[in-house]
Amino acid sequence: MKTWKNLIIPAGLLVLLVCLLFSYQYWGRNAGDAGDASETSYADRVLISYDEADISSVHVDRSDGTEFTVSSAGNGIWDYASNHESTGGYALSQMNLAGFILSQAYCVVSEPLNEEGQDLSEYGLDQPSASVTYTMTSGAVHTMLYGNLSPDEGEVYCMFDSSGIVYTAEALKLAKCRSTLLDFLDTDITDLDAGDTESITFTRTEDDTVIIASPRTSSSDTGSALETKWKCSQPQSAESTLVFDSLIKSFMHITADSFAEFEPDDLSGYGLDDPAYTFVAVLLDNSRVEVKLSRDMGGIYYGISSSSPAVFRIKTSAITGLQTPPGELAGTDVSSETTIIAG
Repeated sequence: MKTWKNLIIPAGLLVLLVCLLFSYQYWGRNAGDAGDASETSYADRVLISYDEADISSVHVDRSDGTEFTVSSAGNGIWDYASNHESTGGYALSQMNLAGFILSQAYCVVSEPLNEEGQDLSEYGLDQPSASVTYTMTSGAVHTMLYGNLSPDEGEVYCMFDSSGIVYTAEALKLAKCRSTLLDFLDTDITDLDAGDTESITFTRTEDDTVIIASPRTSSSDTGSALETKWKCSQPQSAESTLVFDSLIKSFMHITADSFAEFEPDDLSGYGLDDPAYTFVAVLLDNSRVEVKLSRDMGGIYYGISSSSPAVFRIKTSAITGLQTPPGELAGTDVSSETTIIAG
């Protein structure tokens, strides 16, 4: 009797181990299958994946009738054209243009949302917010339609190549389709070299200060390199100060933080109808670069340049010396007989 009882416990353990083994095999295999299915599902959700080198152009046609095209000029260079904006030969940001192409070249979508033949108006795809046409270097043409935003506005309904199948994609896809020339302008407002410059005129409206200076290149104190110093002229020469040199250097390399408006009709809202500061650079080839800045508008200056069609913003910390007294800029007393003309 005792022997039989001693056998019960090992037998029970054996049965338990067998059950655990079968459970592990069953659930483990199903879990693995589920994982594989999940990976396959994600791969299937990649609706388009284009190499930018295979894209000839991306054309966006919006519901308001405006259109723009970003097209390849070869060698990784992209051009921008629009039916409602004039680029006017202004410098464009290749990084931003390439970024747009990349944003449209890859699209992950949801599972299909509709049944075959279902009315597309429910998704805004009967009159899409934007139609994106891809022309490939191979000659193939594909189209993506973007309709309404989802209720939480985090996604947008879309359809590819008139398939009739509706998905959702991230709302950023549609946001990128609403880009304008402002999003593609080069943020380098000025990029001047003293060696290419004949003179620079700085004007401050507040006290009618006008300073005219020209670059002078000479050997450094150690003689190891050439350095540029600015010298005021007319009617009497005067050496500039380090403050003025810093001011001119800041002007020669202005980078916009952002753009406010394209070719505005009214500049008064930006303080540029009567700018506080004006810089004019005359280059050796007789061309001119002019930049006008507003007064301090809450930690920023608004500006407009002859080389850009848009009002731009820069932080006030980006350019120093604008309020420095004229005598401290040119290193000489202020009078009508000096380089500085002060009203």
